[in-house]
Amino acid sequence: MSQEQANKIQGSFLLASRPKHTISDRDGESIELTSGVPNAMIFVQNCKNCDFSLNQKAVKVFVDSCKNCVFKIRNSLLSGTMELLRCENMTLNLQEDGKVSTLTAEDTKTLAINAERPNQLEMIYVFHTTNAVITVTEASPIHFPITPTEGPDWQYVVQWIQKDGERKLICEKVIREGVFPTTERQLRESLEREREFSQRMATALVDGVKISKPQ
Repeated sequence: MSQEQANKIQGSFLLASRPKHTISDRDGESIELTSGVPNAMIFVQNCKNCDFSLNQKAVKVFVDSCKNCVFKIRNSLLSGTMELLRCENMTLNLQEDGKVSTLTAEDTKTLAINAERPNQLEMIYVFHTTNAVITVTEASPIHFPITPTEGPDWQYVVQWIQKDGERKLICEKVIREGVFPTTERQLRESLEREREFSQRMATALVDGVKISKPQ
């Protein structure tokens, strides 16, 4: 197990022990996502036609069974994570210092993700989610519909990569290496790095033997 994977497991246990603040069954209201406790996780459930704003730091935002809602994220999430489950017609606006490192959407219909800068959003995982679009409005605007490539029953991840000297969004099918998500491209790159490292170590070992060989 890598150190990064171990850190993820440890982080999951720490999140489970955080206090929780729930907002539920609201209709047509403007609501600030705050709990009064700086390390709380915020749960939003069964709300519709609401406008939510996150102006202060929170650990995580979890949204379940909401409809026709707008979330304005103006500050960061300490875990970097926001989750949407069983939602419909949702808008996520990343504004000012707002940042969501990992967004997960499952069983969600129609999702607009709007960011001012590319670094406000790193990865988006989707499963059984339709009509999802990412828009980045920086100097060169990006409009990226999330389109599954191999059918709806796979999980997909959208993330930034460097290609031809440019930073681009790509959508890839998620595969599992043990319990941890990755993609076929990332797995190939990881195996290639391991192969190159093994070759360098073998070369260094041979060179070391040559140097130490008595004349």
